[in-house]
Amino acid sequence: MTTTASPESETHDITPVRDRPRRRVALIGPLIVVLVGGLAVGRFLFAGSSSVEGSTTQSAGVGSELDALRARTVAEPESSTAWLAYGENAMRTAIATGDPAYYAAAQLALDTAVTLAPDSADAVAARAGLALSLHDFAAALPLAERAAKLNPFGVNALAALVDARLENGDYDGAETTLDQLLDVNPGTPAYARVSYFRQLTGDLEGARTAMQQAVGATGPGNGRAVVLGYLGDLNLELGNYDAAEKAYSTALTDQPGNIAAELGRARVLIARGSLTEAAARLDALVARSPQPAPATLQGELALLQGDSVSADAAFRLVRANQQILRSQGVIADIEYSNFDADRGDWASALETASAAHATRQTIFTADALAWALLNVGRTAEAVPLIEESLALGISTPSIRVHAAAIYTANRQPERARDELAVAFQSTPWLTPSIRPIAARLADELGLTLPQNWSSL
Repeated sequence: MTTTASPESETHDITPVRDRPRRRVALIGPLIVVLVGGLAVGRFLFAGSSSVEGSTTQSAGVGSELDALRARTVAEPESSTAWLAYGENAMRTAIATGDPAYYAAAQLALDTAVTLAPDSADAVAARAGLALSLHDFAAALPLAERAAKLNPFGVNALAALVDARLENGDYDGAETTLDQLLDVNPGTPAYARVSYFRQLTGDLEGARTAMQQAVGATGPGNGRAVVLGYLGDLNLELGNYDAAEKAYSTALTDQPGNIAAELGRARVLIARGSLTEAAARLDALVARSPQPAPATLQGELALLQGDSVSADAAFRLVRANQQILRSQGVIADIEYSNFDADRGDWASALETASAAHATRQTIFTADALAWALLNVGRTAEAVPLIEESLALGISTPSIRVHAAAIYTANRQPERARDELAVAFQSTPWLTPSIRPIAARLADELGLTLPQNWSSL
């Protein structure tokens, strides 16, 4: 499946969440992993309006802009506005470059901004956005709630509250807040979150349409590069490789060096069978980014090519990068659990997933815990958790393959076939590690493996 429409110009009228039938989910207790496995979640960039509408800085100018903003804080040390601008820029830089060292600067600046102006909704919302980017979801929620109380009509505050509620499993609360955000300002921050909400409920075409609307509402620059990266990911999951490539390429024009777009282009190359070119791109990306996601894909690609030595080296680098992120305050429990699970370290995966699910019951913590439980032999315990993960209707192929494996182990082959069929509607190239598991299950269940799942 391909499309050649220009992602930066293609927009469609979307039906806001409030005008759609509300999907009420019976939650098991208070119910993303980012599908591409990134740790600094770019979607949280939209917690600050300046992060989206006003930023046109290219990567080459990041250092000079940061220096100028830092100089302003020296000249105006009592200015909350100066500290807020510096902190937001440092946070954007951390997300865009994948360099977690910028988080320390962002935290110092935003903490100072809040101290100087404790009743500033924008400062508190930006601090909530930083907590979200660090995956400190427990800390993000009260900060976002406070920001929204300070300014119930603030785009920054409402956007942060949508994200915080989503990542703490309050999906109904997140939908209500998103409706409020759409009423206040139906722009890029709202449309991007409509897209994510639809993605969580399995409506990928609706998610793509909403993200196209987000792209169309954003001028060229770093903010548009972020939403273009998400549009590329959606097209890749839908199997629209040409459209994905177009979105990633345009994102890199807007912001050269954007980590998510570079990673997406590598996945497109893998999906098309251009493994040598993909490996070269990943080598260059890993050399400049300490994020675990590029090194993880580098290792998975090496395994596809039969090079276990290079794969082991890449996975050792992932471990080292995880330590760097931890030292900078990034909490990435689900990512760590999934990585351990993919490497067969089930004891560690179970420990991490159990702790994560005890803290926040989301569809992603439920999936991680269910998958770990299955693989330590506690198959019956995995069933209610995978059903919790599927409650919203998410179609992410890794979760659906996990569900198929769990139902197979619990002698429910029809349910397993249904789950595998859903997985096969998406591309496997966001999570290559699930391909051999899906192949084994398809053979066991008597299903035909789609060509794009069996190639290479």
